[in-house]
Amino acid sequence: MGFVLTGEGFLGTLKEKWLFTGTISMKKVNYKTDLILTQGRIFTGNGARSGAVAIQGKRILAVGKDKEILSTCGPTAKRINLSGRLVLPGFIDAHTHFFSLALNLARLDLSQCQSEKETLLAVRKKAKKTKPGEWIWGRGWTMNLWPHTGGPSKESLDKAAPNNPVSLISGDGHSVWINSCALRLIPSKEIKKFSTSEVVYNSETHKPTGLFKERAASLVFRLVQEPPLELAKEALARAQKIAYKFGVTGIHNFERNYVRETFEALREEGHLNLRVFHAIAEDDLDEALEAGRKTYWGDESLRTGPLKLFADGSLGSRTAHMLWPYLNRPDYRGMEMASRKKLETLVKKAARAGISTAIHAIGDAAVRKALDVFEATRNIWAKKGLRQRIEHAQMIHPQDLPRFSRLNIIASVQPVHLFGDIGPTQECWGDRTDEAYPLKSLISSGACLAMGSDAPVKSLHPLKGIHAAVTRRDKRKGRAWHPEEKISLVRAISAYTQGAAFACGEEKTKGRHRPGYLADLVVLSQDILKKGARAIVDSEVILTVFGGRVVYRKGI
Repeated sequence: MGFVLTGEGFLGTLKEKWLFTGTISMKKVNYKTDLILTQGRIFTGNGARSGAVAIQGKRILAVGKDKEILSTCGPTAKRINLSGRLVLPGFIDAHTHFFSLALNLARLDLSQCQSEKETLLAVRKKAKKTKPGEWIWGRGWTMNLWPHTGGPSKESLDKAAPNNPVSLISGDGHSVWINSCALRLIPSKEIKKFSTSEVVYNSETHKPTGLFKERAASLVFRLVQEPPLELAKEALARAQKIAYKFGVTGIHNFERNYVRETFEALREEGHLNLRVFHAIAEDDLDEALEAGRKTYWGDESLRTGPLKLFADGSLGSRTAHMLWPYLNRPDYRGMEMASRKKLETLVKKAARAGISTAIHAIGDAAVRKALDVFEATRNIWAKKGLRQRIEHAQMIHPQDLPRFSRLNIIASVQPVHLFGDIGPTQECWGDRTDEAYPLKSLISSGACLAMGSDAPVKSLHPLKGIHAAVTRRDKRKGRAWHPEEKISLVRAISAYTQGAAFACGEEKTKGRHRPGYLADLVVLSQDILKKGARAIVDSEVILTVFGGRVVYRKGI
């Protein structure tokens, strides 16, 4: 049996406080209520029904018809009339790099640059405002938009910023492009430790071009010192406000331990207003074991997540590991970031300590290896009740689809990547693109989908990911890309709420509108369930409630 998450309507019980009968009617009991959302359309998991939500403290007290909710709650409760707008559970982003998102607020944003020329122009403008010798940090460039160039080179960056070391992280986060000033800070003996697949060399001079991929990118990242705690906290606090604007109340975060410590500091000060499921990086595993951390341990604000491992690279950097060669490189199938033996050893080590594992796997060969690893170690982690997951799963061989359900492996997917990957998949994978982003096939096979954004690689906004999953096209008109893999709007919303809650072991406290659940709610400007998928692009979050408190409000 696999995981098939379905809504259960408004039915349920909370001892001595409320009771729904077979129709949506509630026995009258009077309890102090702090906030009531009235005249809304409440998402049920199967659709939506007209009604109201009563909140007491940080939890949902009752859900039902407006008249019944209002008659049982005292006159002191604050009321917000939703005028028929759609109420969803707070979105839970199942894959973020939230601190990187926070730091990007101060970095050079290259995500809107449509060519190498535009990218270099942005660097040149930044250099004019930067003191000589100071670093220029940027992120977001994508070589997929540069079809007629030889690729990034340190020489072109030297011309744009001759007096500053420059480090530009690619949009997918798997490559970094630097200039000569930055390159001189890296010992050549360290560079030589990496393969020519990870350090790109000029074919004529046999010297590094300035493009470092995958593990080799760490040579550049080591030059960056961790920011002081106070600055880190300020950055995260600013990023939280962006999350509220998009209706995100929870995240599964994949970053190093010092980021977790920053979240802990915010929590101690009472300023952590997101529900964080924080993963353990491979390099931090021994530290986590020594500290006795276990997956799912923590409180409502901050819990320990899975160990994060890498099976391959990315499509954008052409390092996703494939079963068949890339079309334009018949002798190349991408990069293996870890052997099966190493992955099995680490999964066992973590599982014995009560820590689950999330394996990054984008190419179909990487996905198959991740499934093989989980199957080979199942006798250990299943006994511990751990929920294992594969991150991204962008290309899945049809024979491997049923294995997610059979092995109870969560598919943690980011449909928002779909738009940018259409061109590269066709270029690299050809006719096999029908195996890319097989969302409907995963659901049909019984797999549990948890959806996220991979922010800051892509926008944190859940509606963008939902739109991609439902329409599989990036414009209002035009043909959908492999429309047979579109999923319903209800399924997409559920993957961003119930599915993500299940993936972090909190399906009994969040992700649904139920009494006793945490009062994390989102109100949209339009009822997209009524108006259909086309309304998604015109909709926005107008109210975000976190733990019973209104943290974002616009025009309501």
